This record gives sequence, structure tokens and C-alpha cells, in this order.
Amino acid sequence: MIRNDHTPKLPKELETLIQHYRFLNRVLYSIRILRKHPHTLSSSHDRKWSVYLVRLGNIFRLYKSCFSTIPVLLTTLSSCRADNFNQIFNLLSHSCSLLRGLHLLKEKEFQDFSIKSRLEKRDIDFNTDISSFINSALSHSHRRIVLDRIFIDHPTALRLLTDPVDISDAVVNHFQHAVPIKSTPPLHISALPERWQSVYSPMDSISLAIYDSLLSPATLEEWLGTISSMPNGKAPGSSLITYEMLKHLGPATNALLLILIRECFASADIPDLWHQAMVFPIPKPHEWHCQLQNTRPITLLEVIQKSFVKLFYNRLSSILATHNVLTGGNFAGLPEGTCRDPIITLEFIIHDANCTKSPLWILSQDISKAFDSVHLTMLKFALKCIRLPASSIKLILSLFMNRSNRVFTAHGDTPSYRVRIGIDQGEVISPLLWVIYIDPLLTVLKKEMLDPYILRPPSLLPTPLDDNLNLVINNLVFMDDSTLVSSSKSGLEHMLSITEEFYTLNNTFANYHKYVLISNSLPLTTTSNISPVEFTLSLSSLNRISSISVTPISITSSFRFLGVWFNIKGSRDFVKKQIAGECNSFAATLRLAKLSAKQVVYLYNTVLIPKLEYRMQVTHLSDRDCYVTTRHVRSLVKQKANFSRALPNPILYLSQALGLINLSSHLIQCHVNNLFLMANSTTFFIQRLFVYRLMLIQFQFLIPVSPLMVDDWSL
Repeated sequence: MIRNDHTPKLPKELETLIQHYRFLNRVLYSIRILRKHPHTLSSSHDRKWSVYLVRLGNIFRLYKSCFSTIPVLLTTLSSCRADNFNQIFNLLSHSCSLLRGLHLLKEKEFQDFSIKSRLEKRDIDFNTDISSFINSALSHSHRRIVLDRIFIDHPTALRLLTDPVDISDAVVNHFQHAVPIKSTPPLHISALPERWQSVYSPMDSISLAIYDSLLSPATLEEWLGTISSMPNGKAPGSSLITYEMLKHLGPATNALLLILIRECFASADIPDLWHQAMVFPIPKPHEWHCQLQNTRPITLLEVIQKSFVKLFYNRLSSILATHNVLTGGNFAGLPEGTCRDPIITLEFIIHDANCTKSPLWILSQDISKAFDSVHLTMLKFALKCIRLPASSIKLILSLFMNRSNRVFTAHGDTPSYRVRIGIDQGEVISPLLWVIYIDPLLTVLKKEMLDPYILRPPSLLPTPLDDNLNLVINNLVFMDDSTLVSSSKSGLEHMLSITEEFYTLNNTFANYHKYVLISNSLPLTTTSNISPVEFTLSLSSLNRISSISVTPISITSSFRFLGVWFNIKGSRDFVKKQIAGECNSFAATLRLAKLSAKQVVYLYNTVLIPKLEYRMQVTHLSDRDCYVTTRHVRSLVKQKANFSRALPNPILYLSQALGLINLSSHLIQCHVNNLFLMANSTTFFIQRLFVYRLMLIQFQFLIPVSPLMVDDWSL
């Protein structure tokens, strides 16, 4: 749980009281020292005492309601020496105790008022600002860093930079050289090795006519529609213009902006000011410890620029999806592109491997700083491959050429520095460009398959089915998450050799130590001594790495793919424990919170249920498992509603009552929805996967007639 770090601002009266109390404590401490060492009394003490008397008198008069009588103090400390300062010490000690009591009372009143105000605001937010309500109720807070110092963890010389100039230089050096440029691609496609020359060559199957409308002048309706689709509450660029401002512009200003947008399309270029941006570092999930490698840069671009790019992206993505331009199988960034497809595919593969006892090798790769390492020359080759017109390529490259950034620090902005490589993650078109960028690799993997995993539909017929019904799979990719799948170790070695060539050619870096290997062909258990598996790669002009060692995980362990946990043996134990932990943590967070039953139900239905739904989209739990998993949530709802613990649970699920979502029923509905989404998918592979699932259902339930062969279901 992330602690809510909201600290209410103290009222001025309470701050003044605290300052006076601390001053009185300091004076009392001085008198205590004089009592222990009376011989140290000097004329300087009397001079200080004369100043203290003025402030002490003001304090006694200001808080006279605390005292039965206003204390009277002697004018000099020398006159207090006769009784060893006992009288003045007792008087000040008593006054300090009274002031301490007043301080505690006022502080308690302020805390009560502050808590009440926050609760009232949260209740108002429940109806007016649901995002703020959720953050407050779940004690969410935004982690942030302050770049006022930088720790240099050098092996031979540790340094802590505090000088503003040193900090600025270190920040610029880090972000400018975060991705080293170790290779320079050739200037022409003809200079590429034969394997890559063919895949980067313009596709003959694509007609240039499909791009005719890509750079056509934008209409006012198209521009206004793009602006209205942009999200609110986003950080602006250097001009401080926000999306909200664009949405409230008058007709005259919108007409001027439309002229600018049309000129960008006509010239296939953008204004020079759009090449300048601010970088705001945010912390990674772990502690940053004043080290720049523990930060992630967020580039703040101009919202007019982002709206223009969004309009261009809408056109380009629609064209690519309509005409099936990309052939690699990574459809992130395209309309209807969803991570559900590779997740469901992996579920089918694991299920089939367990049922048929087929060998299965899965290797999850990790690409370091994917977007930041995109080389514009290779991006240009990839854009030419899909036969994008030269003017459109020029426009895309202009977004990322001649760029300069400045970075926010605690001492102001750093000097501007030139961006050497990469595309901005803040650009809406960047995910689509990455998909285009990596499509040649996926195309080669598809063309040069060696020992892929084959999903063969089961059949009740004695004769074998047509091989065209088989599904051949050797990789699952969504955005920059890449997982290689094979039926043999040699198949993985072949694909790793290809990927290493691509990474070298494209200045892309793979984190080998983050690779995850899982296989049912390795004799691994929880008690076995797990040794690294060495993959022998094919050497070439692009690949100088002869082998890669990856330590596999146990077959009893679970691994994560696109945020969903899998087990190669199909075990659901890990997911069940994870879901139970989520529900228990949710209930523990809200149990002591001042929330109504209605608010708790809302948080459960809109925050927790979608999270569980995503993580369990390939996990089927029994009604009993779901009942046990959510028991603490039901107990919490009954407590908040002042219901008896013996109240039948079905009452909580009634829409006329609280409308708590029944996890078991909801998951069944989700699995049915996924089946319908597969049936209506426009992706050819998913359509074939749906046919495979129907044939699997027919086989498992011994249905003599295939559902695909029934013309009239009314009989």
C-alpha cells in the first residue's frame, strides 16, 4: 500500500503558538543549565534576559486565558541567584506546561477539523471528481524526486554532486548518452546483408494508391474532432498551452490553427519550435537514491504538435489496418490492436502442450530502452518497406530530427542539448512507429521458421485433418514485449541468431540477464539444481555473439507475459494466491477508512474487479475458489453497511441493494465475451484460433457435428 503523504498546512495561529512554546522551552533549558552551574552566570546572561523579558511578556499577555494570573518575572537573573533560580525555574516550568497543554488542545482541534474537511471533500469528490476520490480512498500518492543532488556510484571514486553546474552537466550527459550508438547502419538498403535486404525492400503487394489521402488537407471537422478526443489534465509543453485551452478556442483561432496544420501537411514538416522540448525525470518503481539511472525521462511536447500528430496517426493507422500492410503479427498501435490476442494464444499453446505432451520452449526477451534506441535511418528503411510516400516519410522523420531538450532540475532548467537518437515516448505515433520498425524482424522469423510450435486441432474422425487447419507459431509480440516459442532448443537458437542480427543492425540492446526461459523439456523441479542453458548462435557479419546462457525457471514456477501470470504445467495455484492477496490488501486498506458501503462497493467494482479481470483472463476458477478469495471484501461491505455477518451473501449482489459484483459470475461472463470477441475478430490469425477452439470444444464434448457445419440452429 502506498501511504498518503498529504500534510495539511497549519493555520498561522497554531504556527505562532508552536514557535512561542519552543522559545519558552529554550529559555527553560537555559535556566536549567544555570541551576546546575550557577558559577557560569555573567553579565551576558542579563543582557539576553532583558531581551527575553520582552518576548515572555508578549507571550503571557497573548495567552493570558491559560494563566490564573499573569506571571511576574524579575528584571535580572542576578537577583534570582539567591534561591539558585528555583522560583523562576518553577514559574517558567509551570508556564511551559500550560502552553504545552494549549498547544496539544489546538493541534487536536486542527487535526479533527482537517480530517473532517478532507472527509467532506472526499465525499464531494465521489460525485464530482471520481479520480481524486479513488486516490484519496486508496491512499495513493505520486512519487516524485528533486534533482538537487546526484550520487555518482563509480567503482573507484564515489561522488555526491551538489553544485548546480555539476548537477546540470551530469543530467545533460546522462540523458544525452543514455543510449550509446555502437553501430552505424548503411545508407542504402542495397548495402544490407541479403537476408535483410529482401525484407527491407519495398513490398510489391502494396499499392501506393492506399496512401493518397494521408497528407490531404485537414478539414475543420477532422481537426476539431481530433482535439476533442485528446485527454484533459495532461502536462503542457514549454508554451504552457493545454488541451483544455484548445478545446475552448473560438472559431477565428481554430481557423488560424487549421491553416498551420494544413501547412504542416503541405510542406511535410513542422515548425522549428516543435523541435524543442522539456524533459521531466520521474522515479522508476524502486528507490532512486539520487542516481540518474533510477529515473525515467518524460518528454513534455507541445499539445498543438501532439494534436497534429494524433490526426496524422489516425489516418496512417487506419490505412495500415484496413489494407493489412504489416505482416509480422505485432498489431499494437493499430485500431482494434489488443494484448488479449497474444495472451489467449499463449494459453492455447500451454494447454495443448500439457494435453498432447508436446515439447515446448518459451523464451521471453527484454529490449532495453526500445523507443530511445530507434535509429532514424533504419526507421526510414522500414517506412520505405511498406511503400510509404516520400513526403509522408519526410514528415515522420521531421518529428524526431534536429531535436533539442532541456531537463527540469531543482536549480532551474539545464542548457539545451541535442537529442542523438530515438523517438519520443510522449508522441502518440511512437508505438505505431515501433511496430513498423520491428516488423521486418517478425517477417524474417515468420519466413524462416525452424521447429515452431504447431497447434493441431483434435478430431473425432479416423482420418487426419488437413494441415491447413494447423496453427504455426514461433513468436508472440505486443509492442516491445517479445516472446519466442518453439518445440525444440534448436528452434530457439535459430530465432536468437536472427534477433541478434536485427539488434546489431538497428542499434538495439537486449538485456540477456532479464531473459526468462521456461520449458517442459528440462528436468526441473523446485528441489533440482537449476543450471544455465547455453544457446549456440550462428555467427555472421552482423552477429559476433557465439552463445547466450539463460537460467531457466522451475516448471513449478509461474512467469509473467503482458502482466498475466502463466504456469507451463497449467497450475492455477500462484494466480489464486495472487488474487487472494489483492482482495485481502484491498479490504485491509479500506477497513479503517471513513467510507460508506456504497463507496466501498464502487471502489471494488471499478478498481479491483478490472484488475482481477485482466489478470484472470486465462484463469478459470471455481465458484468456491472465488467465494473464498473475496470473503474479506464481503465482510468489509457488511461492516460498512452495518449489516449482520449472517446476512445472506446474494443480497449484496442485488442491483436493487448494493450491487456488489459477484466475481465468479463476472469471470464467466468475461470468458464468454472473449470467445465472442475472437469470433468477431478482424485478424485472420485470431479467426483461425477461434476455429481451433470450436474444434477443441467439439472434441472434448464428443459432439458429432461441428458447430461450423450447422446452417440452421433453429432445428
